[in-house]
Amino acid sequence: MEMQLSKLLYAIGILLLMSCKGTAKDNIQTITSTQQVKPNQDQIDFFNKKYFTTYNLAIDESNLSDHPYFSYLDCKNEGYFSVHFVPKEKDLQLFWSHDYYKKEDFNTYDFEKDNKKIEALIKNNINAYNVFSYFIKKEYLDSKDGCTLESIWLTKNAIAEIFLYNLKTNEWELVKNESS
Repeated sequence: MEMQLSKLLYAIGILLLMSCKGTAKDNIQTITSTQQVKPNQDQIDFFNKKYFTTYNLAIDESNLSDHPYFSYLDCKNEGYFSVHFVPKEKDLQLFWSHDYYKKEDFNTYDFEKDNKKIEALIKNNINAYNVFSYFIKKEYLDSKDGCTLESIWLTKNAIAEIFLYNLKTNEWELVKNESS
């Protein structure tokens, strides 16, 4: 049940991020032109190295993401967030969703090797992505039954903050708050 809740939370986050219609390029233009909300000074820098765990495409042993992401969880201090690298162009979207794992043998899968490969591909081409973060503050996490990335529990009135990384200013910009 905990694994199912984790999958459900991840799916909700992805659906929220992808809720805009049109191409990813159109989405980023719409978001930046209609939202002028900036995070407050206490906002987490999601790219701070202390938060980085590993890049992933494998959500769990049976599900793959259609774009790279990483996530971080600290129930007592910062909360939970995931950072998503959503390709702007169709060719790159197809690469991550269909081609990247085409020749992978999951019986001998190496997470560390995969992390380095994904990192190199993103780092060398960051402008090809819309970078979003899905953030839930610690006060919205219910950790009475444990708190791990495999079992994240939210309080009844949880709010997720969705940020877009502005590649020109190198700042995270609040796009919207969403009930979760």
